[in-house]
Amino acid sequence: MNFTNLLLGFDGRISRQQFWIGFAVLTVVELGVRLALGVPLFPQSMKPFPVRLTEAGIELVTLYPTAAVLIKRLHDRDQPGIYVAWVIGISLVVLVADLIGVTGDPNNTTWLDWILAFFAIGIGLAFLIELGFRRGTDGENRYGPDPLGGPALGDRERT
Repeated sequence: MNFTNLLLGFDGRISRQQFWIGFAVLTVVELGVRLALGVPLFPQSMKPFPVRLTEAGIELVTLYPTAAVLIKRLHDRDQPGIYVAWVIGISLVVLVADLIGVTGDPNNTTWLDWILAFFAIGIGLAFLIELGFRRGTDGENRYGPDPLGGPALGDRERT
């Protein structure tokens, strides 16, 4: 498996196994960087601005490889990569709201916290189910050959 292409390229398709490997790598890297930089995973109070800024930087850096993995998996499901805009959009809204201190205080949960959490969890679950558990398109599709080695477009029986 080519990790550079998995995490940085937007062309082609990846299997569910490659998706889960990419997802795991990104999760471990993000958790490791958070721990190394002292960004708490479960804060007990509102994080100071420098910590929120560091957290935003980490999120922005990991957003690119996350989009690459999601787009290639969408391609395997024969879906356009633009659907990743849903994940990027909600991620950026949450990131900005937390960065400026409008949300993210565990001691003072607001209606905006709840609305953003509802959308982030809903979109995240939809993508997780669609990309992590559903089978990709059999054979070649408009985004490339089957990552599992299925028949090419010209090799399929025509009905």
